[in-house]
Amino acid sequence: MQRLDVPGKTDGAGLGSNIRRSLFGGGNAADAAALYSFNADITLEAGWTHSAERIERALGRLHSDGATALYDAITLSAHDLTGRGGRHVVIVVTDGGDTFSKANYQQALEAAHGADAILYAVVIVPVAEDPGRNTGGEHALVAMAGSTGGRAFLPGTQQELDDAFGEILRDLRTQYLLAYYPRAWRRRATAFTRSSWRSRGRATPSQAAAGTSSRPRARGSRSRPLTRRRAKVPAPHRA
Repeated sequence: MQRLDVPGKTDGAGLGSNIRRSLFGGGNAADAAALYSFNADITLEAGWTHSAERIERALGRLHSDGATALYDAITLSAHDLTGRGGRHVVIVVTDGGDTFSKANYQQALEAAHGADAILYAVVIVPVAEDPGRNTGGEHALVAMAGSTGGRAFLPGTQQELDDAFGEILRDLRTQYLLAYYPRAWRRRATAFTRSSWRSRGRATPSQAAAGTSSRPRARGSRSRPLTRRRAKVPAPHRA
């Protein structure tokens, strides 16, 4: 299950084919997406749908406008994904600068962890020179994406933008779900537990979220929670 968020500051018409390819290029008929734009307000542009054409048409209507409630949009995305079946993915296209959110970075990150969502950030850099960029916002998105097992991209050209969405599609095709019962478990105030993993015997790098989110058990249950985390292992290159 995939979810897309696009800010009002980014024109959507030129992104349509790229985003359509990332969301629906895997050929899974069960894949669904929703589209939100965000500036000072967060607006539902297209509700949950299996139609790539509907998402692309909605993208074509987007235009640049005003402030950016980035963390509010990520928080809303995560809450909307909670309880839905399948894998949870949030793709954010933004200039990286939050100027209007009520939620902060930590609240948005906790919401993504709680929804077991992988965040991909495509940061459209408005200017190449550091003095004119919101580098703090860019670094925050890089950290947030990495913590959820996703990645951040900072394309400077159209080709780099095309490549970024191609990388997202490849990631989504090569993800695996790992599940385990912790050996030493005690009830915690938060369902998120930090952990790490590594693969052996592979020359290619792998990536995963910085921790796990335990699925809730019925009240009064004393059994250990089944902990799940999604990991991406690159597919081998074919000659």
